[in-house]
Amino acid sequence: MNRKPFIHGLFSAIIISGAAVFLTGCDIKKSNSDPSDSFSIVYDHPDMNLSFYPIDMVQTGDGGFLVLSVYTDTALSTFPLIRLMKTDKSGTLVRELVVDDAYCSAVPALIPSGSSWRFTCMDAVNQNTKLMEVDENATSVAEVKELDGKYPLYLYATSNDDFLVLTFDRIARTSELTLYSSPDEQEWQASYNINEDFKNQVETHLKKTGKQFPFFILQAGESTSMHYAVNCFFNYTMTLIFANPASGGRDGQVNTYQDDAAISSMVYLDGSRFALSRYYMGENYIFPSVELDQNGTQGADEFDDIHLSELAGDASVKSITATFHNRESEVFASQTKSNSLVLYFFNKADGNLLATKNISSTNPVKVAGLISTHDDGLAVLAQTYVAGRFPRIAVFKVAPGDIPVD
Repeated sequence: MNRKPFIHGLFSAIIISGAAVFLTGCDIKKSNSDPSDSFSIVYDHPDMNLSFYPIDMVQTGDGGFLVLSVYTDTALSTFPLIRLMKTDKSGTLVRELVVDDAYCSAVPALIPSGSSWRFTCMDAVNQNTKLMEVDENATSVAEVKELDGKYPLYLYATSNDDFLVLTFDRIARTSELTLYSSPDEQEWQASYNINEDFKNQVETHLKKTGKQFPFFILQAGESTSMHYAVNCFFNYTMTLIFANPASGGRDGQVNTYQDDAAISSMVYLDGSRFALSRYYMGENYIFPSVELDQNGTQGADEFDDIHLSELAGDASVKSITATFHNRESEVFASQTKSNSLVLYFFNKADGNLLATKNISSTNPVKVAGLISTHDDGLAVLAQTYVAGRFPRIAVFKVAPGDIPVD
């Protein structure tokens, strides 16, 4: 294949019809049951110069999946470009949609907008924040609005249909949190000062050329005690900030250590209880039930935790709460030193470990997303390596009957 025409076509904002010519799904494990119940599929690509990085995944109304990803090209030294995939409920690729190269560096998360989904990315020239919208069948994608700020890092939809955007200001050296009631209506913007120059860390994070940081936003607490928990750069380190919902002001925080430690995932449970994971100097820990003061300052090393020595160094972790067989559970997904995905199940009520499940892989894997599915199972989005060398996207579906919770 002549490389230049292929790349030109790939970079245009069109649906690639006959997508199997460009992107094929290869089963690496199948059960004997309905193929939509459990599957493990790697989506390969013939161009060895392209590397693919999964960003987020949602399940669509037809039971299939919409996957947001970015890709880099060894022949180019730019921010990564954007691709979306639509699969059926069995994980089979239905459609690929490549976004125009005027846009780059999509970040989590996909948030709902009617029957469509929105995400944020950058203008490829000036790094301005763009709000984009794609229909759930991945037939079209369009810019909704250019938002305030540069270097977007995370998008979050609140319980009342507002949305929050985390960005980075490299001139002022601040993390910026902005609340919108609609794309045209900004409610407030808060700044969190950074006393170190993290421009290089942010750019290598967005370019996928260096360490990946666990930026996230979630809604925590209830009624008058509600806050937005924001994992971002603050002061000298990655810090978990509890932002006041009325102004974005910093009411509390959980400190870590420079950029060598961070809260890697977080789930709100009830009252002042949270489920957390963290990494520190290559080691990984889980707190299945910990009380946090949303109006105080704490250190991430102050709590009783479980040391997960089997996980890869500074492992990425995704966590959710879900109900399996009438039991409310916490689920943590990560990757081990032996190249398998692992799921940890804890009892939401008391934080006790219920079960552990490994999903084997012959190549290195790195978790990028975890969702509960319409059939009460789970789906894991991950990056893997074809032939141990070429970064590709994989989806692992766990059937309800394979969830090891009684």
